[in-house]
Amino acid sequence: RNAIAYTSPNISGFTGEVQVGLKETAAANTKNTLVLAGNYVGGPLHLGATYVAAPTGAFAPPANDKATEYGLRALYEMGPFTVGAYYVNNKFEDGLGNNLKRNAYRLSGMYTMGASEFHVNFGAAGAMKGNGATVVDKANQFTLGYNYNLSKRTKVYGFYTQVNNKGDAVTGGDYYVSTPGTKFSSFAAGVRHNF
Repeated sequence: RNAIAYTSPNISGFTGEVQVGLKETAAANTKNTLVLAGNYVGGPLHLGATYVAAPTGAFAPPANDKATEYGLRALYEMGPFTVGAYYVNNKFEDGLGNNLKRNAYRLSGMYTMGASEFHVNFGAAGAMKGNGATVVDKANQFTLGYNYNLSKRTKVYGFYTQVNNKGDAVTGGDYYVSTPGTKFSSFAAGVRHNF
């Protein structure tokens, strides 16, 4: 809740950022949150890397309860085409001997034609494994979308997305969108304005 952040000047396309989220209690099992980020922009190429260390909040918090995340991302613009991707590695340690790991990635593409944007992307979260066993099964998602830019700040949009949960995907809490082993689909349309 209490955060201190510093963003570096742009040096030949490189910027860095440090954030510290201060703990809100004096309890021994509460930790600060640390975020490190680095970005590079060189013409059509955009690169980024992140590191996050934080308490998980998902378990009864012993003193060494923590989560870490490493992320890499890239985007490249080629005229009307834009392609991008990211990769994320998550690790959770609950301090009780349960060490969970998961990898996730997403690939995306966009084609622009006048005021129109056509989007497609595919993402997958690998199985979360702990001590050699699968705790949460893998899932994947794909999305097809269309944007029409009415102005620089206003657009109308529509998209279709489908999430495919595998057989042991978790249910309950805030982590599910469909029953394990099933697919969930949705369609959305709206207007977005940036103030």
